[in-house]
Amino acid sequence: MVTESVGAQPRPLVAAAPEQEQQLRHAVEFARIAAERTPHDPIARWILGTALLNLSDHLEPRGHTLEAFDFAHAAHLIREELIEWDPRSTAYQRDLSISYIMMGDLYQELCQGDQAREAYEGALKIRQRLAEQEPVRAEYQRDLSISYHRMGDLYWALGQGEQAREAVARALKIAHRLAE
Repeated sequence: MVTESVGAQPRPLVAAAPEQEQQLRHAVEFARIAAERTPHDPIARWILGTALLNLSDHLEPRGHTLEAFDFAHAAHLIREELIEWDPRSTAYQRDLSISYIMMGDLYQELCQGDQAREAYEGALKIRQRLAEQEPVRAEYQRDLSISYHRMGDLYWALGQGEQAREAVARALKIAHRLAE
């Protein structure tokens, strides 16, 4: 547990994993109730999607990959729904790209390379469009670099060295441009 010393008593900076998981599960339940009570409220749906992804992100590194996948998939469906409600929202588009990345990571963890590629390509497509629309927005450029890096990692894992090299080179080119 990470702690901060206050006098002689250590104080936790972050909740212990079981406590944090319980808090995240409660957050999902509260968000689910709110979304059910106001089914056409995009903010309630967005909050539920975010809570689901946070729980998924907590569970996956603790070996609960299938459960993490279920939560991430539910969040992804909500984010697709939000895009249908407001297709011009760049915030919703970026959120959808994040859920694509998370889905790709989980597919890769589950050794489902084709599905991982589809998810990463979904994120890449959105991030390319956002980066082209606002080329000076560093956040979008960084997201695009991350997408290329994920594609490179996947290509490497699939034994496609040349494609991996090209994707990582694109990621590095963007990262160097951002560092200038």
